[in-house]
Amino acid sequence: MSEFNDLMLDGVICQCCGQFLGDEAGYPRSCAACEKLDSREYTELNESESHAPESAIAPEELDDDLPF
Repeated sequence: MSEFNDLMLDGVICQCCGQFLGDEAGYPRSCAACEKLDSREYTELNESESHAPESAIAPEELDDDLPF
């Protein structure tokens, strides 16, 4: 991997925008601005009426005779 990827995976830079975050955390992290954006998008997604596409099959329409 590249050095940039290693820095992102170690948590030295934000995994979304690349902003410097400081010392290694050992896992990918996001800066405060990106966390705020992510939480707002997550909230908006949960407040929407339906997440499933119109072509999705409802669970009650599935066959129970599946081989697995």
